[in-house]
Formats: sequence, C-alpha cells, structure tokens
Amino acid sequence: MTAQPTSEIVYRHTRIVRIAHWINALFFLLLLPRGLQSFNAHPMLYSTMLRFAPTRTALTGAAAGLLAGGASATIYGLHCDENTASFVAVWYSLGIAFTVITGAIVGSRALRW
Repeated sequence: MTAQPTSEIVYRHTRIVRIAHWINALFFLLLLPRGLQSFNAHPMLYSTMLRFAPTRTALTGAAAGLLAGGASATIYGLHCDENTASFVAVWYSLGIAFTVITGAIVGSRALRW
C-alpha cells in the first residue's frame, strides 16, 4: 500500500512584510560598502594613523572603522527617507559594527610599522 501524502498548512508572512524585509535587506547591502569606501575616501587618514606609530594596531584600525562607519552612516542618513527607530537601531548599527570589525582586521595587518 502506498501512503497518501498529507497536506500541510504553511503559514507565510503577509506580502507587505515580505516586501519590507527585502527592502531592508537591500538598504543593508547598500549601507555596508559606504563604510568601506570611507577608508579610501581620505588617504590622509591612513598616513595620519601611521604617523602616530600605533602599538595596538587592531584597536587603531577599529577606531578608524568607527570613524568611517559613523561618517558614512551620517551621510547616508541625510539622504535616506527611512528614519524609523528600529531601522536606524538595527541597520545603521550593523553597518557601523561591520566597518569597526573590518577596520580591526585590516588595521592589525596594514598598520604594522
């Protein structure tokens, strides 16, 4: 005997929730490169960091990442119409955190003197 397949009810989010999710994901992907571009936007930032002869290069890179992420989030926030507290708290913080982590990783390798 073959068993008959049972029908399973699958609950999905409403269409507006799914659309909002993908819009937020798109903005997140657009925000991340902005922080990384800030490292290349001002070449003097790198030479200034090297002039101070940092002994804790990962911390220096993280500080540069925080500066780059904060500046890019501010510039992006001036042009973005989405300014709800949840959007800013989640996506801006994740974008800044990503640039801080990237700055710490890159700084530990690139700022050796």
